[in-house]
Amino acid sequence: MADVLDAEKLKDWKEYRNWLKAELQRLAPGEPIYVTKKKFDFDMDGKKFPGFALLPGKRAKMSFMKCRQGGIQFYEGSCELEGKTILITGLDNRTACIKGAQKTFLKLRLGWKVGVQRR
Repeated sequence: MADVLDAEKLKDWKEYRNWLKAELQRLAPGEPIYVTKKKFDFDMDGKKFPGFALLPGKRAKMSFMKCRQGGIQFYEGSCELEGKTILITGLDNRTACIKGAQKTFLKLRLGWKVGVQRR
């Protein structure tokens, strides 16, 4: 498995899930996090699932830049951890993309959740 996702690999559900599973194990508080601005279609064995992608961690910067070159736009924030919940900070007025990322994380079934850091 490659350490860097590009726009095509990001759309592949299995590739994204495997990459994200590895990155979540390395995740530490205060690291950057990138959330797609708009829904796009993941490819789930020929079926489309419209969702928001989330790229967490220091190593996600390269994937973020590759995907951005492929035309996918992201919001940038930072994350805090509360158990197996990723609390996103810096995206105060972006509730639609946060809710979409929450739904995508439920569909991934990795045991992690996404939330918003309350001030």
